[in-house]
Amino acid sequence: MSTILTILYEDQIGVDLKDFGLHNLLLQCVCDEVDGVTRWQLKRRIEGHPKKGDVGVIRALDSDGRKLLDSGHLIALLDDDKIRPRMGLDLDSCRKIVADSLRGKAAGCDVVLLVENTETLLGACARLMGTPWTGGKPTPVERDRLFNRFAATTNPDLRKRLRDEVPSFGRLVNLAIAWREMDDAHH
Repeated sequence: MSTILTILYEDQIGVDLKDFGLHNLLLQCVCDEVDGVTRWQLKRRIEGHPKKGDVGVIRALDSDGRKLLDSGHLIALLDDDKIRPRMGLDLDSCRKIVADSLRGKAAGCDVVLLVENTETLLGACARLMGTPWTGGKPTPVERDRLFNRFAATTNPDLRKRLRDEVPSFGRLVNLAIAWREMDDAHH
């Protein structure tokens, strides 16, 4: 039985799960680092589950975390800017306290707090592509379009720069690469 890496995203999809831009960008970044693998192949083993907000991710960790971990591995990706009140934590709580609290809901999962939020990553994508960016909150369709365009039209060096500019996204990519390598070693 093949294991699955599941990533719970705070975001929601714009139209269709296959067009979920943030997950497609993650998969393309993993492809950049793993020889001989396509995004299509990765998509069958690394699943993205958009949960329409931080409450949806927390609920999924509570209700499905153990089952998802039993089928492989689990990563929760949340925006760092607004999660503390949802968790009942002080606003000045460090990221480690926040991540530990979330990991307590599904022992063994990884937690990545996207600094500051998804719009930070979008802004970096736009800047690296030379695309005007207002800094506002785009619709899910607009967000998917920009992430998908960045994944499809940039080169590996530019995607590496994105990971360097947004280290929390780089950490997510590195966790997915490490899981992929570990999974390959077991098969």
